[in-house]
Amino acid sequence: MSTVSLLALAATPVLAQTWQGATPDWHTPGNWSTGTLPTGATAVTIGAGSPIAPLITAPGATTKTLHIGATGAGQSLTVGAVGVLTTTDYATIGNLAGEIGSARVESGGKWNGTHLDVGFKGSGSFNVSNGGSANFSQFVRTGIFATGVGGITVTGAGTSWNNGNGHVVGDSGRGTYQILAGAKASDRAVTLGYNAGAVGNATVDASKWDIWGALMIGQGGRGDAVVKGGSTVTTSNNVYLGWLAGGKGSLTLDGAGTTLTASGFTGIGWSGEGHVLISNGATYRTGVGAIGYNAAGSRGDLRVTGANSQWLGTGFLIVGSVGVAELTVDSGGAVRIDNGAGLLAIANRAGSTGTVNIGAASGAQALAAGFLDVSEIRLGPGTARLVFNHTDTNYVVSARITGKGTIVHESGTTVLKAANSFTGAMQVTGGLLVAEGSLASFSNVTIGEGGTIGGTGQLPSTTVLGTISPGNSPGTLTVNGNLTMGANSTYVAEIQGAVADRINVTGTAALAGTLRLAFLPGAYSFGTPYTLLSAQGGLGGTRFGTVDSTAGFGAGIGANVAYTANDLLVTLSAKPLAGLVTGPANAHAVAAGLDRAVAGGADPSALFGIYNLPAAAMPAAMNQLSGEVHTAVPAMAFSAADQFLRAMLDPFAAGRETMASGAAAFSDLATRKGAPAQDPAQPLAPAYTVWGAAFGSSGRSNGSAWVGSARRDLDDAHLAVGADLRIAPGTMLGFALSGGSANASLAGGLGKANADIFQAGLYGTTRLGPLNLAAAVGYGVLDTEVKRSVALLGSSLSSSYTTTAWSGRLQASMALADWGGFTVSPLAALQAVQARSPARAETNWAGANAGALVVGKRSDVTSRSELGVQLDYASALGGRALAGYLRAAWAHYYQREASLSASLTGLAGSGFVIDGARAPRNSALLAAGLDLRLSQSVVIGAHLDGELSESARRIGGQARLKVSF
Repeated sequence: MSTVSLLALAATPVLAQTWQGATPDWHTPGNWSTGTLPTGATAVTIGAGSPIAPLITAPGATTKTLHIGATGAGQSLTVGAVGVLTTTDYATIGNLAGEIGSARVESGGKWNGTHLDVGFKGSGSFNVSNGGSANFSQFVRTGIFATGVGGITVTGAGTSWNNGNGHVVGDSGRGTYQILAGAKASDRAVTLGYNAGAVGNATVDASKWDIWGALMIGQGGRGDAVVKGGSTVTTSNNVYLGWLAGGKGSLTLDGAGTTLTASGFTGIGWSGEGHVLISNGATYRTGVGAIGYNAAGSRGDLRVTGANSQWLGTGFLIVGSVGVAELTVDSGGAVRIDNGAGLLAIANRAGSTGTVNIGAASGAQALAAGFLDVSEIRLGPGTARLVFNHTDTNYVVSARITGKGTIVHESGTTVLKAANSFTGAMQVTGGLLVAEGSLASFSNVTIGEGGTIGGTGQLPSTTVLGTISPGNSPGTLTVNGNLTMGANSTYVAEIQGAVADRINVTGTAALAGTLRLAFLPGAYSFGTPYTLLSAQGGLGGTRFGTVDSTAGFGAGIGANVAYTANDLLVTLSAKPLAGLVTGPANAHAVAAGLDRAVAGGADPSALFGIYNLPAAAMPAAMNQLSGEVHTAVPAMAFSAADQFLRAMLDPFAAGRETMASGAAAFSDLATRKGAPAQDPAQPLAPAYTVWGAAFGSSGRSNGSAWVGSARRDLDDAHLAVGADLRIAPGTMLGFALSGGSANASLAGGLGKANADIFQAGLYGTTRLGPLNLAAAVGYGVLDTEVKRSVALLGSSLSSSYTTTAWSGRLQASMALADWGGFTVSPLAALQAVQARSPARAETNWAGANAGALVVGKRSDVTSRSELGVQLDYASALGGRALAGYLRAAWAHYYQREASLSASLTGLAGSGFVIDGARAPRNSALLAAGLDLRLSQSVVIGAHLDGELSESARRIGGQARLKVSF
């Protein structure tokens, strides 16, 4: 030291003062050891001299140096209210080992100083809160010596901290720095964990921190920084983690709105070890970045996780420049360099190791993927690995992959879209890799037993131990080299309509393992070969060990695999169906017809949708093809004819003339005593009578489970007119005309039929003593339209034709007894109807024409006998003649023809015969009716009848008007 300096020091001696306050007021002279207030030339010690801590609540407090601390309970200083403390040299809190000191600046207080040491050798704390302000122009340190423990806390809105030189948190001891609850802090430069053995921690929560220099986390010791709660941190320079060998630094950014912005470079693991976690929507903005950057022993990792979490860099991000580095992006986190135009470099120099994980690290439980928004992913000359271990189902990589290293795919579905120039190897050990761009430059691709590769791009020489599935349902995958299929490998080939998956191999293909054929919906053709693989260098006589055609194809489709010297071909064929459809009889008949057609060389491609069903669904499909609804047409003819015949042979026919002339109903019905005498007072019976009737019915016939016929519902309605001509007493002849319509439908959506019906008939009745005889014949024309759908083929089919029907009925009854107006008569009848329909081809009315039938010409006869009894009643109502009857009969059917012969359009030899729902063999006929004479010449009547059996029921009704002349 120079003489001038010594003289200067001698001229300005430092006065030592000790706090001995009897009160807390700093500004009371008696509280100081010298009895005077400290000045800017005073070295002040606030220690064990008094148990009362000083309080500054007014401006003007000044010292040169300040030491706060004492052993035991320690000592403290508070600057509050409008108090202002100025220290012109070092302020030390917790100066000596074992001392404890604290300082608080609060409630508007202010401390202006130069240097500040908190926890020099002892323990110290410095707290700024509730609007307080602390300003230091020189270095600030916490935890200076190894024994020192110091902490600085800045908390609360309106609270501020300003440091104009440098801030070391944990110099050689332990230091903490907290900026909390809306406070603002500013530092010239910051180091956490300065020397080896030091520990420095910084926490920023819901606050703002500006650093006018570099932020160094873990220079030679350990540094940890946590920024959360929407805090904002800015640095005007670089950020380093793990600066020196042995230095360890960690940085966590967490929460939406939390941001760290570094204007310069960010080095994670510069020469030591660094770790950065960006989570839950936080953002890190920086210039270029490097992980494991400066020394061979450096290590670093960066993880960006959670939706909206981001690393936003410029230029490039190096993952492993000289040391060991790892980058993980998962669960929606993103790394973006130059808004997608930048470079991600992995293991940038020889000797370095770099790994980038999309999702989770290799071997770990897969996580949702994060995003790499870069234009190029470069695997450098070091040990470079790119790992895909995620759970996404469509993770797209648009960046070019270049360089040389290893790419590993363990989980998830990843789509590589770029024209890559990467020359290293790729291993797909799990998940699905979709090659949409070019991988041809890769040295090789190996698909492990748990992995799958697909797409329509280009591959290099490829070894498949797992699964290869080209295309995007379907498509072509090109192998620029050789293809080797392992013994446990699988080639999944999707076939859709006229196209199929395909692998083109420029070299050789060695086949083994399983070929699995998968069907996708489409328009197919039998007999057309699909090329599933073609190898320019040949197959070398190799074959797939197993062919699995169960994935998607139905029970009726066969896949015939063939090999040539260079190609793998598969041709679809129609399997015989009769063996699959052994019942019911109708379904079997249709299946057998198809088999005959196919055996004869017919092409059933139009019925592919039928053949592609599982075996259990085949019988129902055969029923859709059968056209059973056509069997409803003769049933409509029989129902119409039956009602028309009975309308002509009205149960009151024998009494028409007497009812018309005013006699009691059935008064001329023969009795056991013979014919009644003509009453001379009665006028002669009218010569003729005209009548009109409306009749209809609704019924249901159940099908046969053995036959496989469907339940049929049938409804019809008709109007008829007729005329009676009396040619002799008790004998009449007549004719009638009828018009109406009928509708029928089959259960299960098997079709509908409707018809407009015209009928004409002749009839006659006579009485021979107690015996009544009647007969009627009819002729009907049905203009019929039949519609049905084959939903499995998308077909809606129709046909229109004319069916004619001849019908006849004979009936007899005999009055055996009468008493009190009642008459009992047994009765018997025979009835037959023949319906004839022409051959007709169905046509399409909406949709495809597949499944259309050519229906054969047919004649269906239904005949039955009836035996029963009828109870008649004759009386008067209000002076008008009233007649009624009840009838019960047993009907026995002899002929119940309901067959249909048909063949499928375009399939020669496909003819078959099926049966529809038949009339029951035996049934009960029940009927009741009333006639009422309204005047001398007008009679009205109503009738109700039904047919009941265990498999069918029908209910009909009739209303009648008769006018006599």
